[in-house]
Amino acid sequence: MNAQPTRIRLTAGTGFDDQTPAQRIKALQNEAAAVANLHVGSFLDQIAAALRTAEEIVAGADCYPVGVVEEARTVARELEQHLKTIGSIQAQRKPIPVLGAMSHLE
Repeated sequence: MNAQPTRIRLTAGTGFDDQTPAQRIKALQNEAAAVANLHVGSFLDQIAAALRTAEEIVAGADCYPVGVVEEARTVARELEQHLKTIGSIQAQRKPIPVLGAMSHLE
């Protein structure tokens, strides 16, 4: 007796009707990982922008109060380290397959 794999209709018209639950779960996991990857990239971009602002304040030190410049200098050092650490962690992550199902996210 050849048992057919279980098919579950989660949402009509999604293109996933022919997948087993295990295949759908794997696709959802890949999609979640891809979205997380994009989110981390956005986070790194925002840290880099904050770093540039801190560096600009340090570069224009004569125009800012001394306390602000010192804080900006400290923040810039910390942000630079955070960028390196998070970037290194992200670089070690295994590649995530490109999914057609993610086209609605862009």
